[in-house]
Amino acid sequence: MKMRELIERVDRSDKNKSDINQEKFLKAMNLEIYLDDYEALEKAGFTQYYLAPWYCTDTWVGYEVIYYHDKPICLVYQSARKNDVEYHFVGGKQTVDEIFPVVAALFKPSDRDVITLDMDEEANVGIKLGFNQQILDMKVLYEGELVEIVRRPWNREHTSKDWSTVDIMVGGEKKTVNMNEITIPWRVTNG
Repeated sequence: MKMRELIERVDRSDKNKSDINQEKFLKAMNLEIYLDDYEALEKAGFTQYYLAPWYCTDTWVGYEVIYYHDKPICLVYQSARKNDVEYHFVGGKQTVDEIFPVVAALFKPSDRDVITLDMDEEANVGIKLGFNQQILDMKVLYEGELVEIVRRPWNREHTSKDWSTVDIMVGGEKKTVNMNEITIPWRVTNG
């Protein structure tokens, strides 16, 4: 029996139906999206049925077939519970190209929580950090002036005092200041 005949003859009764692992199926199609609706693929016409399942520890594994409106699109194989799931697309890339728009349309950005950036919001002059060991650039803003850090106190006891101060050069003199007194400037060009 050829694979075509085998896949066309899969028992597609409700008792032989299995759940599509949406995350893994989408990843196999190179779609790095998440569908909030657990049954989104099924509602869109995708179904999955067992071809040859077996039990591995506490999980059903084996061969399954995914159909889109009763057309076979994918053979799914997992040999053991902790092994990767393989997706073998019937017709290869052409099949993926055909169903890709259908699957991608299920994802609506408005369905997800999105943090909006207000481009007119005041950006200040930089950021504040809590500990001196977080600083990457040795030039910081102090009282609106760009100054250089000459020392970040640190000792083996890691006391909070040691982590919360830096030594900077102000007007040619070394000065110890708290982290909340300096600002890490944005890395931007003049313009």
